[in-house]
Amino acid sequence: MPPTDTTTAVVRPRTRVHTGCGAANDTGRDTEKLRTALQNQQHIRVITLPSRMVLPGEERLVGYEKFISTLQQPRAELHGVDNALVVAGALLDPILTDDG
Repeated sequence: MPPTDTTTAVVRPRTRVHTGCGAANDTGRDTEKLRTALQNQQHIRVITLPSRMVLPGEERLVGYEKFISTLQQPRAELHGVDNALVVAGALLDPILTDDG
């Protein structure tokens, strides 16, 4: 009989950034669905989405720094809002620009 592993996996709390990246990865198989969902939200919320990921306002810089400081072990590439925008942009810019 094999030994029983009594260790437990470390579960990191999901975050908006992490959830968003996961959703973008999951929908990579169906980019058109994500694009349509974003377009629908533009109409529902009466907003205009940028053609690439940008910081929507300086207040978000402080908010992001506060948010990232609450995570136990955030990925290195998510330290700093500029880095996080690069990661998010890699996933979403092609969809926002309709090049996806």
